[in-house]
Amino acid sequence: MKKIGIITFHNVQNAGAMLQAFALKKYLETKGYEVYFIDYIQKKLLERNAIYRNPFRRAISNYRHNKNPITFLKIVIHGIITNMFFLRRLSVQKIFDEFRQKNFKIMALELIASTHFYALIAGSDQIWNSNLIGGSLDPIYFLSFSDINALKISYAASAGGLLSEKDLLVLPDLLKNLDYISVREKELAEQISPFTDKPVYTVLDPTLLLKKEEWLPLINKKFTHDPYIFLYVLEENRLLYKTVEYLSKKYKLKIVELGFKKRTSSTLVKHYDPFDFLSIIQNADYIVTNSFHGAVFSIVFEKQFIIIPHSTRNTRLENLLKSVDLLDRVIHEDSNLDMLGDISHFSEIKNKLNVLKESSENYLKMSLKHDKD
Repeated sequence: MKKIGIITFHNVQNAGAMLQAFALKKYLETKGYEVYFIDYIQKKLLERNAIYRNPFRRAISNYRHNKNPITFLKIVIHGIITNMFFLRRLSVQKIFDEFRQKNFKIMALELIASTHFYALIAGSDQIWNSNLIGGSLDPIYFLSFSDINALKISYAASAGGLLSEKDLLVLPDLLKNLDYISVREKELAEQISPFTDKPVYTVLDPTLLLKKEEWLPLINKKFTHDPYIFLYVLEENRLLYKTVEYLSKKYKLKIVELGFKKRTSSTLVKHYDPFDFLSIIQNADYIVTNSFHGAVFSIVFEKQFIIIPHSTRNTRLENLLKSVDLLDRVIHEDSNLDMLGDISHFSEIKNKLNVLKESSENYLKMSLKHDKD
């Protein structure tokens, strides 16, 4: 059985990151490959996801760039409040560690040179977002291993938006490491195409490579209680809370929320793993979120949902929603919720996703077709 190694954000406490990793692994396994995750822990990413975080480090870094004392104080205060939930964060990390141990084969970075890999895949997730990993692109996420004779492929790599001018200076040399290149956003593909002589493909997030029927067996029965709206928050937003409270009253639904603190009149789920996240969405009557994967699984499970834009990470969301004619699910301060109808064209959405899925599968099939010369 041919071995494939994946380098992605497999070691963070984020349900979406875990599920995109799980989905790519699952898809490749159905094609007959043995799949490993390369246990590379990027230093700055590790700091961002630490259980205890220095409240001043990020604030000082931000101040050096923006020179805004108010933002500095806000970041410090947010860091102090976050650290108050240390024990809860520790318990969630243990749950995610158990999920990884149960569902992923993990190999130390030091062992990949001595392991015969047929292919290495970088992605998916925001592995090319330099803002998440210390301000510079990381060569490891471009598979810069000169001593490994394996196919080197990026699948649905994302920068969270567009690359910076600083990133573009080093990009040509980094892209030379890859035999095949694909990204998640059309705008990113257009931006990087001039920096390589290889074609740059746009493909779906791995979570959309699996059918609804493949996700359903992973659903548990923990969240089959009274009808509810699921509130999933990646970034604090007043409109998000205002919207979910409005819908709660309109439809007479309780609110269920993930996290460490209640932002609304909700039932708080403090301890959860990625499959619990799936189950909460599958069993919800409505979803309100500013999360890309919150939107993805709302679509997969054919749920009514509303998106409130994230302040910085909207490109991938807009690309997805536009591709299935769902941009009207994004609301703003001046939106009239009473004028927003229900989603009724799920069969059309499924058909459009199937076309995109076929294209994404063809990319993987093509890129994995030939042995490395």
